[in-house]
Amino acid sequence: MRKSIILATAISLLLMIGITVYPHQTVYAADLKNVRSEESVALRLYELGIIMGTGTNEDGTVDFDLERAPTRVEMLVMLIRLLGKDSEAKAHLKTHPFSDVPEWADGYASYAYDNGLIKGVSGTSYDAQEPASAATYLTIVLRALGYSDGEGGDFAWDSPWALAAWCGILPPLVDRTVFLRADLISVTCAALYANVKGTRVALSDVLIMEGAFTAERFETAFPDDPLSEYRLMDSQIAEAALEHFPQGPVDGSDGNEYYMGFRIFTDIIEGDDMLTVVGILFHGRSTINKENLVGDLGFSSFYFLAGFDKGGLEMKYFSINLGVTTEEPDEDALFWEKYFSENTFEIEVGSVVNVVRIAMQLEIYFGNISYRAPSYEEALEREMTTESFLSIYVNERFETDYCTVLVRTIGGLPRGSQCAILLVYKPDSLVGEGEVISLPIPSDGFRYPKEPEEIWLSDDEQTLHYTYHFDEAVTTPGGPDGETITLVEAGTHIYSVDLATGEAAFVIEPLE
Repeated sequence: MRKSIILATAISLLLMIGITVYPHQTVYAADLKNVRSEESVALRLYELGIIMGTGTNEDGTVDFDLERAPTRVEMLVMLIRLLGKDSEAKAHLKTHPFSDVPEWADGYASYAYDNGLIKGVSGTSYDAQEPASAATYLTIVLRALGYSDGEGGDFAWDSPWALAAWCGILPPLVDRTVFLRADLISVTCAALYANVKGTRVALSDVLIMEGAFTAERFETAFPDDPLSEYRLMDSQIAEAALEHFPQGPVDGSDGNEYYMGFRIFTDIIEGDDMLTVVGILFHGRSTINKENLVGDLGFSSFYFLAGFDKGGLEMKYFSINLGVTTEEPDEDALFWEKYFSENTFEIEVGSVVNVVRIAMQLEIYFGNISYRAPSYEEALEREMTTESFLSIYVNERFETDYCTVLVRTIGGLPRGSQCAILLVYKPDSLVGEGEVISLPIPSDGFRYPKEPEEIWLSDDEQTLHYTYHFDEAVTTPGGPDGETITLVEAGTHIYSVDLATGEAAFVIEPLE
């Protein structure tokens, strides 16, 4: 019977520490202390009433038939029992549209269908007796935890790996290609430690509150923490990674940009005295906007190796792309191919971005990080600074009681220079200190906006005026019915801006 290590529950999401993602991992004959076989895990779930077994072994013990592939209907029943809804599902009237679900499972399928947990392979088929896949079971467990799939959702139903790993429901030895009942049991057990979406409340705690089982019964079935070895190894890897990649607020930013680091374990290999953890380290940065939503995300990725002695799981070396930071590994350790199995998991960039966005948004929700309005000085410096390969010029600058007006041009762009007219607001302004308003500029649709022909303040410095002149209208073909679209009308465009509020209005003086 193969061994398994139950995947860590969602480890602290604090961005200062980093986020660890555990996708499919290959452990070669791993024998960490306190590791339980799937048989032992199945017995624990049996004590909670989540699994019933398929019969009795010759020695009188429960037979869980772990080496057989589960059917899709067995997978469904497992999920319902995991959620503590077995009795409710049995009594549920048939409402599902599937013609291939056995009569005994009609209540289970109907309960799952009505609660959005299953969708079937077509409008009338569930493929109930076909083998279940790892992706399908992970998908329905993620739905049960409150996550959505499909367009605009948290993940794709056929690629749940990154989110499932981050949530803590993808144990290391789950086989993504040959999904057995042993894998089904491992995922189910790991799900008990996973947090419900948008909370830091584990599913097991929800089930206890709902009366599915008591706290005492759960503690009897799971008296120790099956995740302690992973927590210990990950904490050491996180500390070593900090020497290379900073975490938290980006130095020199306005406080709304964050570095983030997270790790994906891809393999764990056992040697005579050493466990080698192989994985991918992502490092990137993101922003938080005024609405306290996560902005653009950007990443770099690096392979890493970490070696731990098998006795106390103390890290002996940590290497990023051959850059060893502690004790040197043996010579063969530098040949990275040795440490990547054929089953090394490939994480889709989009799914990683979703995971980080969800994690950061959760931190915002709990108040650990939030948008901070920049000071006037910070905002002004930001608007007058750009990337090294570009050049920035301030063509005009006006100071008023409310704000600083900048007529700014950025050069070095593919289609020439780009102009912007910006209002950077001062302390005690109505708009708010550090707020920046970009004023409207007419564009012909083909080139970057240019500088205004005239720009001036009113005598009382309450209003900004600027003008653009077009000798003829700017048009382009391509309307819905093939008609010509007018981009800019001919005439002199005169803009007037109330500097107290930043509100702009304009009129067009026609050509004479």
